[in-house]
Amino acid sequence: MRMAIDLVNAGESHSSLETMDDLSAFLDRHEVRSTRTPIHADLAQLRRLSGELREVLGASRDAAARRVNRILTESDPCPRLARHGDHDWHLHYDARDGSVASMVAARAAMAVACFIRADELSTVARCSRSGCRAYFVDLSRNRHRRYCSARCSNSDAVAAFRTRRASSSATSSSTPRRG
Repeated sequence: MRMAIDLVNAGESHSSLETMDDLSAFLDRHEVRSTRTPIHADLAQLRRLSGELREVLGASRDAAARRVNRILTESDPCPRLARHGDHDWHLHYDARDGSVASMVAARAAMAVACFIRADELSTVARCSRSGCRAYFVDLSRNRHRRYCSARCSNSDAVAAFRTRRASSSATSSSTPRRG
């Protein structure tokens, strides 16, 4: 699911997906290996997929399922067991057409499909900091996490402190002094 969330956030300028170098970094970060070299068409397709997945995350469970099914139909995933690095056996979903974009689409859509099936899509939340539109998976015990990162949490806390301090200063300066 991390790859799906990162792909959505890349479309929101939290981590760019504008250049072929950005695409290579994204694929490396998510350990996506392909026999094909990524091309500009893959980059364009993944930017489009970012928007589609953003719509999925904001939709009702039934609407999300319909949209994910459409992505799965287009990417035509082929499941296989894989083991690499420090990871034990797990499922990978490759695309039958072999394109890098279809492979990423298949894997991201399958991850979201698993969340929908388990009725866990509600654990996907949007950051509460004004100006931040990032999504994140809230795995906290009480499901009340509000921010995508400590940076956003701290930024919001500082802004709230400054607002309270400015309000307090305005109130105390408007109160007549006795003397």
